[in-house]
Amino acid sequence: MSTITDAEVSNAVVVALTNTDTGAPIVSSQKFEDHYGPDAASELLPRVVALLHEAMSIEVDWRGKSLDAGKNEVIAKMHTGHPYLSETALGLIGGYFSFRWR
Repeated sequence: MSTITDAEVSNAVVVALTNTDTGAPIVSSQKFEDHYGPDAASELLPRVVALLHEAMSIEVDWRGKSLDAGKNEVIAKMHTGHPYLSETALGLIGGYFSFRWR
């Protein structure tokens, strides 16, 4: 049974998507393991990746929408489905979505 909390998952999103080396929202399993250690990383990373896959699978009706509007729609839907995610985590998920759609 996992003892990982929603707050830890939210923070893990921030850790995973904050890349000071390149500025790009690219998840590095090595950076993640360095930050959390192998045990916590093995529990947290799959949850972060699942959230990112979910965000990328959200259907956006692009007619008449800018990339920024699509990003905001994804953020709103992720907030509805995962209200425990912090504003920072949601913003970074939105940035990840935009980066992947560019």
